Amino acid sequence: MIVLDTHVLIWAVDGDARLGRTARAAGVATARHCRAPILTADGAIRDYAAGGHVRAIDASR
Repeated sequence: MIVLDTHVLIWAVDGDARLGRTARAAGVATARHCRAPILTADGAIRDYAAGGHVRAIDASR
């Protein structure tokens, strides 16, 4: 997890087969608790805190 000033960004390898379900679930739970997006290894930003919905945001913009 990277903390920059008052902004929290959680960096996880979402969907990486090498991580077990527990590790992925812990990352998602942390993101929901902190109301922070997850930056995945492929550059996608997934916002698990937005009403419980997962939405991929185009990081190339």
